Amino acid sequence: MGKEALKAKLTERFSQALDDSLDAVTVAKDGQLIADCEWQVRGAFAELGRDCLEALIQERIDAQPSENQAAFSPSGGHHPARQRLTRRSRADLGG
Repeated sequence: MGKEALKAKLTERFSQALDDSLDAVTVAKDGQLIADCEWQVRGAFAELGRDCLEALIQERIDAQPSENQAAFSPSGGHHPARQRLTRRSRADLGG
């Protein structure tokens, strides 16, 4: 995905978070404005921040797959020290 496509996707995601927040404020009761909507607004923008970070990182990983595959393996790859730690951890757990 190119930079402009990513910006469009994240802009759409921002609009969704903003709409959700506006809805939360709109339905909040008089005298209870902050209590009724604060956590919904915070949650909407926290999710937005998480989604943006994930999309930006994924874009970078996808842009340079061969370099990143060598640097990062989601499965952990084959590392004898890590395997020993895993065996030791299983023994500690009685497994």
